[in-house]
Amino acid sequence: MKRRKFPLIFIVEDDPFYAAAIQKELEKVKLNNIQIYDNGQDAIYNMYQIPEIVLLDYSLGDSDGITVLDQIKKLYPNIQVIFLSAQEKLEVAIKSLKHGAFDYIEKDSNGLSNMIHSVKKLYQLNCLIVENRKYQFFTKFSVPIFMAMFVLVVYLTMLITSAL
Repeated sequence: MKRRKFPLIFIVEDDPFYAAAIQKELEKVKLNNIQIYDNGQDAIYNMYQIPEIVLLDYSLGDSDGITVLDQIKKLYPNIQVIFLSAQEKLEVAIKSLKHGAFDYIEKDSNGLSNMIHSVKKLYQLNCLIVENRKYQFFTKFSVPIFMAMFVLVVYLTMLITSAL
C-alpha cells in the first residue's frame, strides 16, 4: 500500500461546531485530508478508506465512543484513535486507553492544542513504523542475497585458483 503524502484523518464528532474547530486546527498545520462524521456508524462504514488517525468523541448521539473504538480495533487494529471528550473522569480516560486508544484529550481550554500535539506525535510514530518495516523488509531479503553472492565469489575463486 502506498503511503499518502498527507494522512487521512477522520473526525467523529456529533457537535458540528467542535468538529469545525478541530478541522480548522488541523488545517493550520497543513493536515488537510480530513473527513468528518457526526456518528459512529457512518465512520465505521467508511473505515475501508483506512484513515491513519481517528479523532473520536467519547459521547456520540448514536453510540458511545468505546463501542466505536472496539469496532475500529476489531476491523482495523492498526488504525490509531485519539479520544476527545468533555469527560473529566480518570476512569473514562483509563477505559479508553485500555480499549486501544492512542491518547485521551479533554475538551478543555487546551484541548485543541493538546489534540494537535498528539496528532503530530502519532504521525511521527507512524512514519517511524513505516521506516522500520522498510528496513526489516530490506534486511530480510538483502542479507541472504549478499551471503549467496559471497559464497559464489569464494567458490569461483577456488575454481580459478585450482585451475591454475
